[in-house]
Parts: sequence; C-alpha cells; structure tokens
Amino acid sequence: MVTRSNFDLYQRNLALIQEMYPQYVPLLQDTPAPGYVIEALRPETYTCREGVEGPWRHGPGDPWGETEQAIQEANYTQQSLFLVIRPGLGYMPLSLYPLLRKGRNAQRMLIVEDRIALFRESLHRFDWTDILRSDRTILLLTENPIKAVVDFFVAQPVAMLPPFTGLCGVVVGEQETEIMNRLREVLNDMAHNVFRASEGFLQDLKDHYQAAQQQPLRPKRILLVEPEHEYLADSIGKGFQDE
Repeated sequence: MVTRSNFDLYQRNLALIQEMYPQYVPLLQDTPAPGYVIEALRPETYTCREGVEGPWRHGPGDPWGETEQAIQEANYTQQSLFLVIRPGLGYMPLSLYPLLRKGRNAQRMLIVEDRIALFRESLHRFDWTDILRSDRTILLLTENPIKAVVDFFVAQPVAMLPPFTGLCGVVVGEQETEIMNRLREVLNDMAHNVFRASEGFLQDLKDHYQAAQQQPLRPKRILLVEPEHEYLADSIGKGFQDE
C-alpha cells in the first residue's frame, strides 16, 4: 500500500533522478504496476516475493542481515569497484554505500537494475539521496543488464583495471545465476584484453622515458592517469610546475 508519506518520499527520489538521470524518468513513470507482494517486518525492513506464492526476492528472513553477511563475505575493503546486479528494493547499495564512504577514496559502485517496477517500489520506501547524488555511484536502469554493463566497460575500459567484484542485490535465483555467469564470462574476456593492452601501453611509456633520460635537457612531462578528482588536476599540475 502506498501512503502519503512514502508517496512524498518517492517524489523526492524522482526529483533527484530527474536532476541526475533524467533519461530514466519516463521509464519509471511508464512502468506498469508490479505483481510483487511486499510486507513490512518492521520500519524500513520489507520482505518481497513475486506474487503470493512466487519466489522470494528479499526474505523470508531479515534482508538487512542477509545483505550485511554477503558484503562481509565479498571482502569489501579490498575491492575498488562493486557491480551490484538487481538491487531490488535496494538493501545491497544502501548498505554498501556508507562503507565505501568510510573506506578508500577509489571505491566505486555500479548499480544495474532491469526490473524497473521493483526499483520504483524501492523509491517509495527508502531515501536514495546520498547514492543518487554521489560521484562514487552510477545507476543503470535497463531492459538488458548484460549489454548495459558491457557497454559501460567498453566506454570506460580503464574501470576494469582495478579489482572489482559482482554482488547480487536479491535472493539469487535462476535468472540471477544466468546473468552473473554470463557477465563473468564476458567481463573476464574483456579484462584480459584490457590488461594486455595496458601492459603494452606501460611498456611503451617505459621505453619512451628510458630514451628521454639520455637527453638531460629535454623538458620532463608528467602524465596524470585518471586523477581521483578531476578538479584537482590543475592544482596538481601547477604544483609540479612550481617545483
């Protein structure tokens, strides 16, 4: 049941999506009403299943506890990029994001959801403000999660260089297993090609600078590769020039 309070929350979330991801607003507004059965265990804790007798998406136990266990098992402090597939009501990204903020600066999260109606249910129940505004996260709402992830890494292959891990945001069923297995297969091939290309690039740089060392009067060049925050690049460059 949608009450006035969670409808207001949905409107605030939707306004943020309009600001940060305007291409998704028509998708969220046009999605038919879902057939999910969502029940409150306590405030801000809900179980979810597909139909009255359908498979569980969250639950039947405590979704927050199950999510916390999955995050700990993923050894989250060692990863630079988290690929969250099918967040559902959002327990996984909502639990993981505060940990990333306290962790290493380079940690990021890519959230991919193809069940738009279920994601819309989350917007009625949880405040997504921090995640939607964050430069640590990217949201992909899509009908084809595999293609969306592949297209993302094709456009930004350097994102594959740091360690990354995949997490599923709901109870893993047959569809989730198929998606994760297919992504693992495709991304492993892509990662191999990216690493091989990066090794060649780094070797070319090494050869170049070894040759440049033989010319002591040659101006030195400092290359900033993917600075953590782009707005720092000018300050960093000026600092090197001052030195």
